[in-house]
Amino acid sequence: MTFWLRRRRTRLHLAQLTEEQLRDVGLTPEMAEREIGKSRLLMLDRPYQPPF
Repeated sequence: MTFWLRRRRTRLHLAQLTEEQLRDVGLTPEMAEREIGKSRLLMLDRPYQPPF
């Protein structure tokens, strides 16, 4: 359960990054969307709003 919560928290934080911040960590917006989409419950909490 702890592992799942850690992943969910990471995806929540990932959803809040700007495009520039995503580039700093080596991700594209498309990669971030794909990772965030893996958490179905995250999508229920609030709709994903790209930061750019």
